[in-house]
Amino acid sequence: VINREDIRRSGATTLPGVLRLAPNLEVAQLSGYAWSISARGFNAPAASNKLLVQIDGRSLFEPVGSSVLWQQVDIPLDTIERIEVVSGPGGSLWGANAVNGVINIITSQAGESRSVQMDVTGGDFRRTAQLQVVTPIGHDASLRIYGQGFNQGPTTPREPGVLASDAW
Repeated sequence: VINREDIRRSGATTLPGVLRLAPNLEVAQLSGYAWSISARGFNAPAASNKLLVQIDGRSLFEPVGSSVLWQQVDIPLDTIERIEVVSGPGGSLWGANAVNGVINIITSQAGESRSVQMDVTGGDFRRTAQLQVVTPIGHDASLRIYGQGFNQGPTTPREPGVLASDAW
């Protein structure tokens, strides 16, 4: 289990960066925007359909490519309560995609968040601006809306002085 305090202390800026904290996952960055995450030593873009990934119990499985598109899973890290990672065959308990394991991302209740929050980060590689608004709906419900924009520079140098063309 990766809890909120682990996420805060890690210094990670992306969800795949946080998942590197789990000792039973293999997290590989393929380019500036593409990730391959798997368990039990089967890490390849073609094998990423054997890991069930959920946010609050809802599967992130993308049926066209038969995998999880990690570049589209971009939730604010401070809304994550905990991440439960289960390794091993879980198909009989969790379903078809849980061949190598399960990642269950549990977010905090919207009512526990601040009403308006803005975060701005910057550096040489990645710059991010994020706005989150929480509003109550009735007596027992709240609505959380967030938006984010970022600019990420190129990652791996091909040769000294020449950057890769994978900025995002």
